[in-house]
Amino acid sequence: MKRASRCIEELRGKVRYFEKSGLIPTLDGPGNKILKLDSLIDKSLHRDLNRACYTLLKDQGGNADWHPRSNDMVQNLIHPSMYNFVYDRSPFIQEEVVGVSNALNFMDEGKPVRGQSPVVRQNVFEHEWEPEFATGSGKIGSEYWSDKYQWLPANVRFREDGSTEFKSYVNNLHPTRFPEIYRTIESDENDDSRTPEFSVKDFLHKDVELTHQELRDLEEECYHESEDPVEFDEDEDQRRMNEGLPPLTPNVDDETMAESLREKFKKDGLQIIVKIASIELTPEKPEFSAGSWHLEGQMNEKIAATALQHRVSSFKLQDPTKPGHRRFIALWIVNPHRRILSTANVPPQQKDWWTGSGEMSSGLVDVEEAPEHRLKFMDERTAEKARAHWESIDYNFCEH
Repeated sequence: MKRASRCIEELRGKVRYFEKSGLIPTLDGPGNKILKLDSLIDKSLHRDLNRACYTLLKDQGGNADWHPRSNDMVQNLIHPSMYNFVYDRSPFIQEEVVGVSNALNFMDEGKPVRGQSPVVRQNVFEHEWEPEFATGSGKIGSEYWSDKYQWLPANVRFREDGSTEFKSYVNNLHPTRFPEIYRTIESDENDDSRTPEFSVKDFLHKDVELTHQELRDLEEECYHESEDPVEFDEDEDQRRMNEGLPPLTPNVDDETMAESLREKFKKDGLQIIVKIASIELTPEKPEFSAGSWHLEGQMNEKIAATALQHRVSSFKLQDPTKPGHRRFIALWIVNPHRRILSTANVPPQQKDWWTGSGEMSSGLVDVEEAPEHRLKFMDERTAEKARAHWESIDYNFCEH
């Protein structure tokens, strides 16, 4: 009966959560949260996303960018692994000056920066019993970093009405040829930001660095007797602990405890990595087998949340005599407290985008070199050393 009561109580909590947010938590654990929403994209945005995919497919024409090792079934339309940032190779500008409409003007600027070995951060609350790679322990092995490559996010700002707008170009989406696609992705960000916001809030509160003196000051402040104390039943709390129930917490409105992403980061905005792909099936290749759920990126990208529209799972043709497809867009949100170098610092690297009249920059990359870096990038992230066991959870930093 106790187990049944706990299950019922948890389900009631999920119902309250759904009624408030419209989101369905499918995984809700320490350090991990997966949420779904079945009514996020309206018909208009769905139509615009389809139109964007069609435009990008048509633009590739006979030079389809089939993802390596996908058996020519996954066609990349926008992928962060192409023309990614390469240490000791890609041009870098210290100030965030590269935008969208002016991006091509900076293609002859910037200098390469040397790849540096990552600094392994130590957790303030480090204990001897903490596993070396415990989730949230702060002890991150060097194999989870790269001194060779990094995905490039685009900088996004919040307008006065709370909607989003790209401040810098999306890597691998031409900054002047596809203004409609930029607006479509911005619209998708506006809708999708509801979902990762709940995950990012949980993530962000853990990412605070304090000195020992600041910790002591914080303890004194926390233990100072409140003028309006909250009634707390210690016996009831102990009973719940003995039965494996969640501890009692003060009845405080969540909205007063956590600002929205829009309010909290209104000044600096967010950084978002964009990917759009199309899985193409044919009568000769009628079925697609998806891989296991995994984390994207390495520590360099500092990804805090993912918004995926709509899914990447195994599927097959309904009519095996006709071709079919499934298209999706993925948005990865970089931890807003730990901004990384972005397309605002790195001008477009595509040599065939060059429009200057002077000498072409040596930092530009041609269509032969870019796939070579992508393969090395993929090999680095799918290496066996990047498979670890963190608190009984398998984390695979693979790149697809």
